[in-house]
Amino acid sequence: MGDGNRIRFWEDRWISDGPLKEKFPRLYLISLCKDKVISEVREWANIGGSETCTWNLSWRRELFVWEKEQVH
Repeated sequence: MGDGNRIRFWEDRWISDGPLKEKFPRLYLISLCKDKVISEVREWANIGGSETCTWNLSWRRELFVWEKEQVH
């Protein structure tokens, strides 16, 4: 994945299951980050002395409970 400046979060295959837009089509449809690369939605946080990756995704509307479960 490198620095994530060339790999698109939803569109490109960067996990073994294939593109995220195919694995989570409903979330892809309501995403405001369709064209973003990984480095644009990834944030690093220091939690308990350990650097942790979090995702800063934006949605067209409030997520339903079952959609929130998919995000996690």
